[in-house]
Amino acid sequence: MEDMGSYFFIEYTRDRMQAELHCKQDLTKLPETIKEEDLLRFLNKNQIKHGIIRKHTKQFEVDLSTITFPILIAKGTDPKHGTDGTITYTVQTTEQVKEHDVWNFREVMQIPMVNKGDKLAVIALPKQGEQGIDIFGNPIPAKKGKPVLCRAGKNVIFNEDELTFYASASGQVSVANHTIHVHDVYEVHESLSMKIGNLNFNGSVIIHGDVPSGYSVKADGDIKIYGMVEAAEVVSGGSVYISEGMAGLKTGKIDAAVDVHIGYVNQGNIRCGRNLFVENSILHSDCKAKNTIYCQRGNIIGGQVNAEEKIEVNDLGNRMNTQTEIYLGNQNTSDQSLKTLLSERKQAEATVKQLEMIGQKIIRSKDQMNPEQLKLMLSRQQHSLKKTKQQIDDINQQIVEQAQLVDETIDREIIVRNNLYANTILIYGKYRHTVDKDQQHMKITWNNNEFNFQPL
Repeated sequence: MEDMGSYFFIEYTRDRMQAELHCKQDLTKLPETIKEEDLLRFLNKNQIKHGIIRKHTKQFEVDLSTITFPILIAKGTDPKHGTDGTITYTVQTTEQVKEHDVWNFREVMQIPMVNKGDKLAVIALPKQGEQGIDIFGNPIPAKKGKPVLCRAGKNVIFNEDELTFYASASGQVSVANHTIHVHDVYEVHESLSMKIGNLNFNGSVIIHGDVPSGYSVKADGDIKIYGMVEAAEVVSGGSVYISEGMAGLKTGKIDAAVDVHIGYVNQGNIRCGRNLFVENSILHSDCKAKNTIYCQRGNIIGGQVNAEEKIEVNDLGNRMNTQTEIYLGNQNTSDQSLKTLLSERKQAEATVKQLEMIGQKIIRSKDQMNPEQLKLMLSRQQHSLKKTKQQIDDINQQIVEQAQLVDETIDREIIVRNNLYANTILIYGKYRHTVDKDQQHMKITWNNNEFNFQPL
C-alpha cells in the first residue's frame, strides 16, 4: 500500500501518554480497508511502541467508514505510585482521637495503661510502586512511598525484625512528636495545696482534684486533672486532660506538646502542638493550636483564637457583638524556623568534627597517658560525640517535618454550626475581614487571598 502518511497523521498528548490518529483526507477518498500490519508499521515509523490499542487497529481491516476520527490509537501505562508506610496502634493512645469523630469527653479521660512486654504498635513499610511506560516506550518513574515517622521513646523498645514497638516497663502510653513513650504515673488523690506544692515529674501526672491559682504542674508525659484549673501553670510533654475547665483570670496557662482536652476555657491561655478539644465554650481567652480547635457544643466569645488548619464551633461571637478575633494559618514565619534549624545543624556538625579531631589526638597521645586516664578521656569524647550526632538526627527530622509543612497545601476553614455574629474579625496573615452582620450555618474558607463564605 502507498505511504500511510498521505492519509493519516498522529497527535500525542504533552505527557506522551496518549496518541490519536487523525485523517488528512475526506473519508470518501480512503480505501475501504487497510491492513493492520501496514498501520502498525506506520505507528512504529512514528516511534509509537507501547500501549497500541489492538482493538482499534483491527477496525481498519473491517471497514474504515465505521471509524470516527480522530481515534485513540495508543495509551501508555500509568505508574502505580508507592503507598506510604503506616502505623497501627494495638493499645489505646492519645494519638487515636480522630479529628472528625464526635468525641466523648468522659471516655477521653480514661487512662491508657500498659504492662511491661505489651505490644504497642506495628509499622507497615512503604510500598515502592511500579513504573509506567509512555507510548514511546520510555519508563515513567513511580513516586516512592514515605516511611512512617515514629521512634521508640522512654520505656519503649523497637523490634526491627517484627517492626513492632513493645513496652519495656509498665505505665501510661503517650505519643508525642512521632515518638511513643511509656511514662511512669504519679497520682495525687486530692487538690494541690501547700502540703503537696508544685509538681515537676518526668512521667505522667494524675490529679484527682483542682489546681488552684499560683501552682504549677509540669510533666514529661500526659497530665490528667479531674477537677478545674485556676490561674495556674500546666505544662505537658504529651497531652493535657482537664475534666472541668479553666478559670484562668487572664494569667492561667496550659502548654501541651500534643492535644488539650478541656471542659471550658474562661480567661485562659492555651498552647498545644496539635488539637484543642473544648467540650463547652471558650470565653475571653488566648488559645492557639497547631492543627485544629473543636468547640462543638459551645461558643467562642472575645479574646483571640488561632488554629493553623481548622476551627469548628457552634456559635462564634455573641448578640452583644463582643469583638472576637479568629486567626487561621501560622502566625509565625515557617521560614525563620527553618533557618534556625539549619543554623543549629551547622553548629552541631562543626562540633562533631571537633570531637572527632579530639578523639584522634587522644589516640595519638595514648603512650603518654596511663590506661585509666586514657579510658576516661575516650569515654567522655565518645559520649559527647554520640550525643551530638543524635542531636543532628533530631534536627534533620525536624527539618523534614518543617519542609513538609511548608510545601504542603492545607485546606484552611472555619465551620460555624449555628450563629456567626457581627464584629467577629477573621485574620490570615496581614489580611483582616470583619463580619458586618449576623449569619448562620457558615463554612468559611481561605482561598485566593480572601475569606469565602458558603452555607453549610
